[in-house]
Amino acid sequence: MEGQVSKRLTPQERLLRGKSEREWQAEIIAAIRKVYGGRALVYHVYNSKESDEGFWDLTVILPPRDPGQRPLIYMWECKTQTGKTTEAQDAWLKAADQAVLVEARVMRPSDMDHLMRVLGVGG
Repeated sequence: MEGQVSKRLTPQERLLRGKSEREWQAEIIAAIRKVYGGRALVYHVYNSKESDEGFWDLTVILPPRDPGQRPLIYMWECKTQTGKTTEAQDAWLKAADQAVLVEARVMRPSDMDHLMRVLGVGG
């Protein structure tokens, strides 16, 4: 192929490119467990066939590193070294990254008034 330069991959690049999404995700979870043990919460959707398209792979809540700090929530889409995200994944990640408020609560049928306030419907 005249005019094209073949780039040889370093051993590190070959190692990174040879890692599957599943392997990478398992490494992330293992690292979290090693550092935080049971103090971190990790959620992974194992079968997304019935879920909305594009939702990320891992939701992680890490405990605060210093007293007085609050836990941090991470939403991560795991990809191979050369894997590409879908438009739906990009939309979910962008929206979550730009969010300024996280509300975590149990929603019951009696919370319809709260839901309508959140949605900006009604008084």
